[in-house]
Amino acid sequence: MQDVETYLSHNKNSPKYSKISKILRDNEQLFDWCPEEKILDAGCGPGDVTVNALIPWLPPDFQLVMGVDVSPTMVDHALAAHASNKLTFATWDIEQEVTDVLKNGKFASGFDKVFSFYVLHWLQDLGKGVRNLHSLLKTRGQALLFFPVDRIFQRTYKKVRASETWSRYFQTVTRKIPPFPKEEDPLAEFETMLIDTGFEIMKSEIRDHIDDFPSVEDVTALVESLDPDIAHVPVDLKASYLRDCLQVMDQMEVLNLERTSIKQKMVLCVIRKP
Repeated sequence: MQDVETYLSHNKNSPKYSKISKILRDNEQLFDWCPEEKILDAGCGPGDVTVNALIPWLPPDFQLVMGVDVSPTMVDHALAAHASNKLTFATWDIEQEVTDVLKNGKFASGFDKVFSFYVLHWLQDLGKGVRNLHSLLKTRGQALLFFPVDRIFQRTYKKVRASETWSRYFQTVTRKIPPFPKEEDPLAEFETMLIDTGFEIMKSEIRDHIDDFPSVEDVTALVESLDPDIAHVPVDLKASYLRDCLQVMDQMEVLNLERTSIKQKMVLCVIRKP
């Protein structure tokens, strides 16, 4: 997911900002706030969700928000477009050691709140990511995590790339579908992971979310923006590759082409570090 402009264009034409804003409003009663809090947006991309959904919801007396993302391209855009005296960004992989984040003197003591939207399903080692978030939170710190568990995009890309038409272009790609969930009940599996890590669960749920899009072109833009390896496809064949992706999603019954809607199972958890 390196094409910043494609990603931003999709987000602006999708219900993503309004959906995240509603999730925050619906759960605000679960959060306790103090003045001068430090907040982490884990998996911030180009910073657009941070600016358009998260920060408008925060109490105005927060001290600093830090957005982190694995993509240097995304972070460079976020810094150029959005950085201020109360908002900064850094490149960091949630699965890597937390020392790179905590070495920033402003965050050496950790964070009061952590938010992560549409990110954790990309992790190969979700348990490591959860442990890292626990390490980054201060005692009594809270987090809200929201992510899909049915991995429809990863499964789509894998199936299309395995076809005779496209396999030749992905021979050097070693990325695997993340192993979570392993069990039939992904919510129970994730809850166990959170508890074993030391979190207190304040709220957890899983439900179907349906996102409606204005057109097939907008759905195509989403599929393109989320594909981390689309650069392997020749430019003149990209449209054909994306059509095949939509066809596979239609066959999987997660994409309704008539309504131009996508259905995903989403996990929402609000947690606290005791």
